[in-house]
Amino acid sequence: MIHTDRAQVINPLDPATALGRRALDEMEKFAADMRAGRFHQKRPMFKTYKAKPVTDALAQLFHGKCAYCESKISAVAPIDVELFRPKASVVEAPSHPGYWWLANSWDNLLAACIDCNRLRRFETGAEKILSGKGDRFPLIDETARCLMPEDDLSREMPLLLDPTRDFPEEHLVYSKDGIVISESERGNTTIAILGLNRRGLVQQRHQTLLHFHERENYLIEAVSGASDSDAALSLIENRWETLARMARPDAPYSGMIRQALERTRARLSREISPDGGVDFAGSAPRVTKERERRAQHASRSYAQAMSDYSLEDDAGIAKFKSQRRFVERVTIENIKAIKNLDLNFEALSHGPSPWLMLLGENGTGKSTVLQSIALALCDSDQLLSLLKNDRIDPASMVRYRCKSGRVTVKLSGFPKAHELIVYRDRFELRSPQGDVAAIKINTETVENPVKAQVLILGYGATRLLPRRRSSSDAGAAFSRIDNLFDPFVALIDAEAWLLKRDPKDFGTTAMVLKDLLALDDEAEFVTDGRTIFVRSGDAKTPLRNLSDGYQTVVAAAVDILSVLSRIWEKLTEAEGIVLIDEIDAHLHPRWQMRIVGSLRNAMPGVQFITTTHQPLCLRGLGAGEVVVMQRDEEGVVEPLLDLPSPADFRVDQLLTSGFFGLRSTVDPETERLFDTYYALLALDDRTAEQESELESLQAELAGRRQLGDTQRESIYYAAIDKLLAKQATPARLPPETLREEAVEQIGALWTQMLSKAEAGE
Repeated sequence: MIHTDRAQVINPLDPATALGRRALDEMEKFAADMRAGRFHQKRPMFKTYKAKPVTDALAQLFHGKCAYCESKISAVAPIDVELFRPKASVVEAPSHPGYWWLANSWDNLLAACIDCNRLRRFETGAEKILSGKGDRFPLIDETARCLMPEDDLSREMPLLLDPTRDFPEEHLVYSKDGIVISESERGNTTIAILGLNRRGLVQQRHQTLLHFHERENYLIEAVSGASDSDAALSLIENRWETLARMARPDAPYSGMIRQALERTRARLSREISPDGGVDFAGSAPRVTKERERRAQHASRSYAQAMSDYSLEDDAGIAKFKSQRRFVERVTIENIKAIKNLDLNFEALSHGPSPWLMLLGENGTGKSTVLQSIALALCDSDQLLSLLKNDRIDPASMVRYRCKSGRVTVKLSGFPKAHELIVYRDRFELRSPQGDVAAIKINTETVENPVKAQVLILGYGATRLLPRRRSSSDAGAAFSRIDNLFDPFVALIDAEAWLLKRDPKDFGTTAMVLKDLLALDDEAEFVTDGRTIFVRSGDAKTPLRNLSDGYQTVVAAAVDILSVLSRIWEKLTEAEGIVLIDEIDAHLHPRWQMRIVGSLRNAMPGVQFITTTHQPLCLRGLGAGEVVVMQRDEEGVVEPLLDLPSPADFRVDQLLTSGFFGLRSTVDPETERLFDTYYALLALDDRTAEQESELESLQAELAGRRQLGDTQRESIYYAAIDKLLAKQATPARLPPETLREEAVEQIGALWTQMLSKAEAGE
């Protein structure tokens, strides 16, 4: 990140221009609509700031680079117009209306890549983080935050660096590996929120730095071999431009290169002690070893401080909201049927929101994974409540013939994992800060309790609707996971909860529900004080009269929102972790197809980890968002991660693919014949009796049109069946090898058939 002078480019939104007048009209219309209360169930719509003259001007101002990370923005991935102060809401100030009056203000607009601007998942070395600015805009002093257009913005002290007002070079220090650190709070906050150490970005910076050092070494060697100081200075003047070019404002990562160039200047000074005459584009404060040590220490201290908090106080909530807090890695040892499982979420895609779907046959531990995550992340009081109500039993959780089991859950934003140790007579919760809480059978209180650090919700395969006006509210303040362990814990009464919301909160909740139910923008949730209605046009339908499928989805969503609302006033920007076992339960096939996309659209900041047995529920998921739990030949559960995008398959293809693993969708009798057929085909040496049985099976399956209708198909099936038979044995082949073997065998059979044809056989 480098300082950029906004005055270099003419303001495309100047009020004297047609586009500027359109921007003002848009603002005035929005202000009138807001005064009239027309946005209580709608999102504000601003368009002018995204007009082509604006994006062209931003591209010119920032030289086609992201204003934050300095990556070049390609034509195939156009810039995101970033609003430095967010227009519709502010994560750190839930009641804030957003800086709507700055939505079309040129001074508030930056060019950004989608990786810095939007919520996305990235690798940082051995782990993944979720980063992206979104609607985050923290201040040093929250009481100075401006609320209305007439407020003085100069009194605000943002914790985020603005490259058009600040000098990022004074805050950011780059290592030789391309990692950026800072000795200031503002620098570290900017790095954390924007994800400036995401793996791909660090790799690009590192490659750029290596290229710079190649040129630098070439110059140093030439200078070292010069006959005298005059010759050395002449070489520097002639070749300095090749280095200086990498530090120009239009070059990628020039902020880092300018620091490197300062070190080069010092290195050359030691060689020849130049007294001037050498210049280059741009400059940066000298990064001494002492400054680098201070930055390293400050960055470590910042990371530790931002992970040491509890949701039970306002300061802790502020820290929770300062960064994304999602599951990155789960390890499970000796819990129920799972001996050793490592679920590294590095395979997750860079999708629009974080999702993971677990598939697998019954007994492969899908539910155990969800329950383990829930127990490791809940606070000690919630765990004690589950134990006292006989919803969990430590003895039944420890694997047979083992003394204890262990679960670790690594969350983004924490240097260490949350840990659960299960003994036969007690649980132990261990926080990333080293706090340990022992929860024993028949105990009433917990000494040294571990407090909640994340919002966690969990639902089992049975999600009962509550009785009319019931007050079910099982769970602790920041978690609701009882239903994941006890199917008789009902969901909360959605209508009763909605009726208690004040008008403003009711409006934001309605926006989420409208997204979930895919209602048009003009539809509204309304109430007469006793009943919730869905009004669309002239029709007004009571919520309780919706179909069972709609009611089930609404009840589950409201149950989730009731917990998220304890931290997030604006539910459209809420973040948390939701675990759902058999997400397809109680849903019609049409809803099964929609459920992932609907939840993803309604709650984009929530991480969902779910299970299903239904291929329809894979609609809405992409590559890397599905894991298949499977047992190997020794019965050990292993995750299958390297799966293609489910979107590339028809529903029937999903069933017979690696996602569900069925050999076919034919009737069970034909499936039984195939089992025997593959078992015999897998044998390297068959007896005469086995050969006879194999021929009979081939004839019967051919009669059922299972081995191809043409000679061409028969050749393909013959080769493929031999390989599939081998795949049913312990000596399984990797997918790539399997494909290569199939091609070779089909080619060999085809050549053999042609040879016989030529010989007249």
